[in-house]
Formats: sequence, structure tokens, C-alpha cells
Amino acid sequence: MFETIVVTSGGNMEGKTTFVMNSAVLLAQNEYEVTVIDFDPSMVSLNNIAQIEDIPLTLNNFFSGEVEIDDVIYSGLARVKVIPAGMKLKDLRNKEGVKALFERIIDESDILIFDVPGGFDEEIVIALSACNSQILVLQPRVASIKNALAVKMAGDKLNTEMMGVVVNRYSENSEVEVEDIEALFGEILALVPEDPAVKKALSYNRPVVVASPMGESSSALKEAVERIVEKLSNFDERAMEKRDLISRKRLLNTLVKRA
Repeated sequence: MFETIVVTSGGNMEGKTTFVMNSAVLLAQNEYEVTVIDFDPSMVSLNNIAQIEDIPLTLNNFFSGEVEIDDVIYSGLARVKVIPAGMKLKDLRNKEGVKALFERIIDESDILIFDVPGGFDEEIVIALSACNSQILVLQPRVASIKNALAVKMAGDKLNTEMMGVVVNRYSENSEVEVEDIEALFGEILALVPEDPAVKKALSYNRPVVVASPMGESSSALKEAVERIVEKLSNFDERAMEKRDLISRKRLLNTLVKRA
């Protein structure tokens, strides 16, 4: 199988990248071959999963002809592969060598995750066009919900399947009720509580599911991944083949220039 997932949020500081790096490790622990393309300029996913703190080689170096594909694919925790983009998604489109890059990823991955900056702009539209599914990370606040709705609506128009919503920094006193979030966005994959262990893990450049596997946030993240795995496992062989084909076509048709 080959599945493409973009993890989105309506703005910055919603917990999107925290979800990307933790879910990638958990999916790999469930025997999936996982690749993350890190389009976040801070490269938090790369630092936390692959433990790379120095300035890395990126896709910019690959497309400029300085290095080979292998030089920009970093192996991390649980054998998750992380590719730092070092460039915007719109600048990656139609580059010479982009077809070879994605064909390599398709051959070696079960799941490709796009870690894109939060917000709603041209970058998000391209990512939603390229990916078969999206997971939306938001917080139970009116402003967060409002911004996330714009991303959801764009995904709906582009026929990007909503795999589910992760509600971050959830508490019983949250500004928006869980039922209202579910009514607006669909299935909630997990309610992730405010947890000091997350910040502590980030300070040590470790995913919280590795640094504090028995904590509250880790339990919620594991629940989200269990639901993702269940969704991916419920397709029969014919449906899986169709999904695989659609994932490949969306990715290549969006990002590779046609001859």
C-alpha cells in the first residue's frame, strides 16, 4: 500500500508538528514504512526524529545537483525516514529530479507524511492537492476552530479525505465543546491534554511517546494512531489497490511536470 497524509492546522502553535513526529514514530512501530517530508523551516521533525542538530543537507541541495537523493534522506527513530525540504512546496513543483525523488519514496514507503507550516495559503492548497488524506490538528478555541474550518473546506473542494481531527490542549473547561467540534469536522481521533511532558520532551529533542511513553499525552497520541491504523487496515484488497493508485496519481500529477 501507499498512503499520503498531510497534517494541517489553521494556524501556528496548534501542535501540528508535535503530532507529525509522534505519529510517524508510532506508525513505524506498527510496522509501516514511514517517510516524513519536513517543509517546516524550523525542521523540528528532523531534529526530533532523526536527532540531527547541525544544518542538514536538504532537497535544495539535491535539486541544485550538489548531492544525491540518499544524502538528503535521514533515518531516525523506529526507522522513520525524514527528508528536510529546505524550500517551499510551491518551489519544489516541476523541479528536475522531483519525479525520481517521489518514485523513490513511493517504492520505499507505505505512508508519506507532509509536515507543512500552519495556516491557509497556496502551500496548503498544493499539499492538499498532492495528498490523499488530511489530519487536522486544532485546539478547542473559537479562533482555532474558525481558522481550521477554512483548511477543511479547501480539502473538501479538492477531494482530500478527512481522516480525522486531533484536538490538542484539551481540558474539561475548554472554550468549545467536543460535540461541536465533531459536528463541524467529523471524527475526532484523539483528545490530547495539556501535558508538561510534551515541552520537556521537545527540550531534549525527543518525541513525547519516546521520552514519556506512559504519560497522558502519549496515551492520547497512541489512541489517534490506533484509529489511523484501523482505518488503513479496513480496506479489502481491491479497495487498497485503488487507494494506492489514487495516492500515487495525486502526488505525481500535482508535483511533477507533465511531458
